Amino acid sequence: MYVLGLTGLMASGKTTVGKMIKSFGAYVINADDIVYELQQKDTEQTQQIVARLGDSVLNDDGSLSRKKLAEIAAETPDFLDFLESVFHPGVRSRMKEYIQEAKNRGYKLAVLEVPLMFETGADVLCDSVMLCLCNEADRKKRAFERDGMTEGKWALVNARRLTLEELISKSNHLIDTDKSPKETKEDVQSIVSLVL
Repeated sequence: MYVLGLTGLMASGKTTVGKMIKSFGAYVINADDIVYELQQKDTEQTQQIVARLGDSVLNDDGSLSRKKLAEIAAETPDFLDFLESVFHPGVRSRMKEYIQEAKNRGYKLAVLEVPLMFETGADVLCDSVMLCLCNEADRKKRAFERDGMTEGKWALVNARRLTLEELISKSNHLIDTDKSPKETKEDVQSIVSLVL
């Protein structure tokens, strides 16, 4: 089975491209979805964060409040290092489990959609990596259409990423999501047919 990494800067079209690849029969593993799983009630990660910050970071159902964590991160940039140290090992472990599940189910292609692909070393789990490219004005417009996006959060997230030039140099395949959805899907299909 081939494992294709999928990454890009914030709001560059990763999720849309992931859905396109899934429509071609791939098993898609989304790191953000795994983080969401690990933020639920009584997980090891939730317990670690509550031990440090107390119950004030919990929702009524016992899961971690992403909004409250984002507020703390915006006020205390070093807090992101703590969150990453709590979540990244669990995310990596779960990604390996899902890759094995895809193999066991007979998939020919698994896609790891990881925003911080190179920053977290997740690229070592991939046979190659696809990078979504989008101009900054459109990325920012898309990002600010999301709930809770602020100038501070935009700046904080982008400051923790590799530069676009570094991402391009580390990636094997480039997808321009500035194109029409039809053209982007055709480009994605070309890359998928190359790796299968």
